[in-house]
Amino acid sequence: IFEAIVIYAVLIAFIGYNALPGLLVFIIMLPLQYMLGLWIARKKATISVLYSERAQLTEEILRAMKLIKMYAWETAFSSAIRNEELQHYKWQTMGKTVLIASVFMMPPLFVAAIFGIYAINNEVGGTIAFTTLTLFNTLRLPLVKLPKALRDCTDALHAIEKIDRYLQEPEVDDQMIDTNQAVAPGIRMESASFSHGFASPIPFLTNINLDIKPGTLTMVAGSVGSGKSSLLKAILGQLHLTTGSSQVGGTYAYVPQSPWCALGTVRDN
Repeated sequence: IFEAIVIYAVLIAFIGYNALPGLLVFIIMLPLQYMLGLWIARKKATISVLYSERAQLTEEILRAMKLIKMYAWETAFSSAIRNEELQHYKWQTMGKTVLIASVFMMPPLFVAAIFGIYAINNEVGGTIAFTTLTLFNTLRLPLVKLPKALRDCTDALHAIEKIDRYLQEPEVDDQMIDTNQAVAPGIRMESASFSHGFASPIPFLTNINLDIKPGTLTMVAGSVGSGKSSLLKAILGQLHLTTGSSQVGGTYAYVPQSPWCALGTVRDN
């Protein structure tokens, strides 16, 4: 904006009060470009939120691809969020087109407004015409940078909000589980109750008493949803310990239920 003001001040000093009609065009077009650039920046922020939701949905689809193919749900899942995202992309592209068109339309409007008044009382010579057009072409660059600066500032603020949201997450509680190597090998729980974390303080595993010695085989059986996987998460320290004590000593390995392949040959796996 400062660069545009300086260029226009030079123009006023060059042709005098005849530049005032162009100033009126400048006063009208600059806020219009500012509002249009701000609107495009808001659309971009909305698209960013939809993109994150689509990435999360895509991850869930890839995990359940077999089930989706079995029931032929491809169309329903493919159009869940993508259509809304495409609509915002459409309006954002139209806004960019109008913005760029207004930037290239401003020099002719300036010329028509200024030379229309200047030609009434003065003869438009080559020096006046070409110098004025050169100043207007120089004025085009700061007008292009203004909307881009608004979009960049909006992207920076959106990124800062994401980082701040991540840093504001609660820290790992010291009472989650004791994995001190000084503890004797094995798994010991005494009247332990676990919850999913700070968001759900109500425990769903209660009064767990467990004592597993190293080198022993232990099997946990139960119906679906009875808490077998949650017990494993509690041993791994992924659940919040609300009451009681829980200690895990020594070294251990965890093999999840999802199939996986180790790095190596087919024979190694």
